[in-house]
Amino acid sequence: MWREWGHEVISLSARRSRLPVLRNVLWGLESPVSNLDAMFLGDLHGAELLFFIANEVPTVTMVYDIGGIDCAEDRAEATLLSGPVLQLSLSAASRCARVVSISNFTTQRLQRYGPGLASKLSTVHIGVDRRVFYPRDRRGSRAALRRSGLPLQDDDFVAIYVGAEYARKNLTRLIEAFAMLKARRPHAKLLKVGAAHSPAARAQTKAAMERSGLVPGGDIIFVEDVDDNELAGLYSGSDVFVTASKYEGFGLPLLEAMACGLPCVVSNAGALPEVGGDAALYVDPDDAMGFADLMEEVALSQHDDLVGRALDRAAEFDWQKTSGAILQVLQIAAAHGSVSQL
Repeated sequence: MWREWGHEVISLSARRSRLPVLRNVLWGLESPVSNLDAMFLGDLHGAELLFFIANEVPTVTMVYDIGGIDCAEDRAEATLLSGPVLQLSLSAASRCARVVSISNFTTQRLQRYGPGLASKLSTVHIGVDRRVFYPRDRRGSRAALRRSGLPLQDDDFVAIYVGAEYARKNLTRLIEAFAMLKARRPHAKLLKVGAAHSPAARAQTKAAMERSGLVPGGDIIFVEDVDDNELAGLYSGSDVFVTASKYEGFGLPLLEAMACGLPCVVSNAGALPEVGGDAALYVDPDDAMGFADLMEEVALSQHDDLVGRALDRAAEFDWQKTSGAILQVLQIAAAHGSVSQL
């Protein structure tokens, strides 16, 4: 998009370690940067490369989520190197001219990690691709899902959760809530979309299902390795989006679900209320009964107004607006010269 607006954009390649254990650590750049006006790092993961290059060019880095540092559950699950590497990346952000966070929640959390960051922070919400995520016919979408092998009938009430199974995602609580809903509405099913992230996490998920008397593949259907078009079809074939997550730096699945016109029942934690606004229903992440009650209310059509509100809310998150805001930050950074001059 920046090219379309008349700006020259050059892609740079990073140097990576040949050691498998350090393959995700960036050691610098393959090309010189002295001829650039500004440099943009699309993710905090990788910002550590700034320790290995001269401060010749003002740099802007994007921060999506710092749960690995900021969230106790993530810290407990961190591998030997993942936590320290993320901490190194965050330290490197202090060398940037500007730091762009994708939510006010994450901006506020970042301010806790070094006084040098506070004056450099800007919040720019990311967008949703509404060419892919848009309302589709529910019955037709569900028929397509059946043809793909998913056991979904037209009279099933289908809840969808999209995400990993980290402890902070609080999936065990959501499973408890779904079991309560299932006791009231036997035709309820839960689509769990996305990889577990580890065998241990999937084992915990299945243990929670067993405790609640839920059957894998029947009551809860696991779907992995889907592209965006397939994901949009899953949203459109569902009746409600739900997440009980305890910490979200943004909550892209919530935004995607709203763009598909799906009622959303989500926790009141992290950035989820910031993204959902008045277009979602909120529950304390530990309140399983509260989730079950609101999902049933959606099943009983007590919140039909959510569809229009969800579409209106999703329309506020536009990638062109996001690109323009980030470009403004880059221009401000470039106008101030090198990092050492800020």
